[in-house]
Amino acid sequence: SKEYIKLWAYTLMQHPLVIHLDSDTMLFQPLDVLFDRILMSSTNEVSNELFPQKYLMHDSMIVYNETDFFFTRDYEQRKYSNSPALQSGVQGGFFILKPNMTVFDHMTKHVLTNSTFDYYGWNERGYGVYWGASQIQGFLAYCYGEVVDHTRSAELN
Repeated sequence: SKEYIKLWAYTLMQHPLVIHLDSDTMLFQPLDVLFDRILMSSTNEVSNELFPQKYLMHDSMIVYNETDFFFTRDYEQRKYSNSPALQSGVQGGFFILKPNMTVFDHMTKHVLTNSTFDYYGWNERGYGVYWGASQIQGFLAYCYGEVVDHTRSAELN
């Protein structure tokens, strides 16, 4: 349950965006384009030119004005899983989000009252069978895949 402390990043409303980095995370490129995307999304001044496709993991992925959660996945952790790639765990050591109490309330309520985790993953939806699946890595993958509107998130390359 200590792993879910990372959800509290959504409550930091005094900040326009939050970057969560574990101490073993290294950045090799500036994150300015991500900051601009999140900060400008609330003003509806966003265009695809401001967020080139090269930053996204999949060519078919679209970043919407509502997108306020950027993340990477840990595909290596799922090498023993038969679940689809899009159910792979979110890297729990790196994500960028726009604080949002509604999303925080929805997620915490979901993890505390509506969710179960077993061999078949969160609520038997397949988000499991990899290291961290029962923790924040699997929970965020499940939430942005099944619970929260998918237009709110984008997977980074």
